[in-house]
Amino acid sequence: MTAPRLHLVAGPDPGEQGGAGWETPVPLAGPATPPPFPVDVYPGWLADMVTGVARFTQTDVAMAGTVALAVLSACAGGRLEVEPVRGWREPVNLYLAVIADPGEMKSPVHGALTAPLERVPIRPNATTPRLKRWLPCWRLSPSRFPTYLG
Repeated sequence: MTAPRLHLVAGPDPGEQGGAGWETPVPLAGPATPPPFPVDVYPGWLADMVTGVARFTQTDVAMAGTVALAVLSACAGGRLEVEPVRGWREPVNLYLAVIADPGEMKSPVHGALTAPLERVPIRPNATTPRLKRWLPCWRLSPSRFPTYLG
């Protein structure tokens, strides 16, 4: 195995302001207003759910929209792949986190959007990797195990 090689890019020092091909950096000091969350890219039923949850919990739609993306990723996990370049396939997985101070309504937003997932009954089989070792126990006493994904 050979070590990776680094290729240096010839040109002006990246630290120089306004060098050829470089934009002036945006200062990090002071608050920056992010663009509004693009709820309109969701299908109508999901956009309605996101805006409804945000309105009900009196939170920003970005919080509900982020949790909605995580729920969609959980639904597609292991069932959908993208092929950005012929022969290079990757599973569709998103790892998202909603970060806010205590009392900012994270749990109600999360609960409202993940509730449909928790109502889906589990139908374990021998091909489900996580449940494979629990399948014999589940068959003996299914009431002792949760009947939802969680």
